[in-house]
Amino acid sequence: MRVLVLSKKDLLEMNFEKNTSEIVDEVKKALVERVVEKTFDDKVVISPSREEMFAICQTDEITRQEYEQIDLDHKLGSLMSVSAKSAGVKIVGANNLNKEKGFPRSESLIILYTSDTFRPLCILRGTDISAFRTGAYSSIVGEYLMPKKTGNLVACIGAGKIIEASLLCLDSTLNERISEVLVYSPSPASLEKFVVRLQEKIGIKILGVSSVADAVSNADYVITATNALHPVVDDPLLKEKSTVLLLGGDEVGTQFLYRCYHHGLLICDDWELVKHRNVQSLPYFFNQNKQLKEDKIIELWQLITGKISPTNYISVYVNCVGVPALDIKVASKMYNMAIQTGVGNYIEL
Repeated sequence: MRVLVLSKKDLLEMNFEKNTSEIVDEVKKALVERVVEKTFDDKVVISPSREEMFAICQTDEITRQEYEQIDLDHKLGSLMSVSAKSAGVKIVGANNLNKEKGFPRSESLIILYTSDTFRPLCILRGTDISAFRTGAYSSIVGEYLMPKKTGNLVACIGAGKIIEASLLCLDSTLNERISEVLVYSPSPASLEKFVVRLQEKIGIKILGVSSVADAVSNADYVITATNALHPVVDDPLLKEKSTVLLLGGDEVGTQFLYRCYHHGLLICDDWELVKHRNVQSLPYFFNQNKQLKEDKIIELWQLITGKISPTNYISVYVNCVGVPALDIKVASKMYNMAIQTGVGNYIEL
């Protein structure tokens, strides 16, 4: 069995980070194709309890206290997707306790298969692909839901890899509509380094701020990607006409969700997957309020195809959990580029 292997170095050689607008286009196509052309997706996640994870990692009491208000986001997951055009599996392992050993929070591998014989074609390092697939949501949501004007103010809560990918995607697709990005992180030192690094990469003005309120109170568009255990964004901080995109866990409070339920829009990438994963603000909201109707929720593909128009809605909440088809779509593009350019190494298994 002969399989192509693409490392992070190979992806960088193909200017992966500089092709963000193309990645956004691929993600948009995948969101529509998986519904219109029928893509089969599934996601399986194993996640021990916090106490079990502390025990497995032999975590001392001091470290446990440090993580008291932090989501460990510990999981071993498998995301699968099959369509007429592509097939693949992403395997991801994540644990916030990794930083105690000097490792990244998460790493992933993607294995591409032929969609007819299901024989393996390529093994890719999937960590950066996953980050930019997630970052692409920021551009897509911004395109349809951020006011169509210049001078929009964007707020980012978090200063990790997902926010970095989000800003790179926004800069490559919606630069002319954004005047400034305000970023908040609870770690001032990390925030300062993040702002300096990103300002060298993007043309949009970026500024670090000292509180969530400073970031979001005047923002037209808010993006959250944190490891907080409880909501960090809610009314009355958010202005009346605003869009909030959640890319993390339980980060948005129920007051804003009620506002969007009654007077705005609730949007998901895939509601069934969001419910099944059950780790984010929107499924918690519906679990706690059984009388609310789930048919109020729409999906991103309906915006992209024009089936739903957002123009008459004031407040919008978007909850994205990550759809396997998007990872496989972007990875397939990288594989085809590698074949065309001769990048990567084949191994015999």
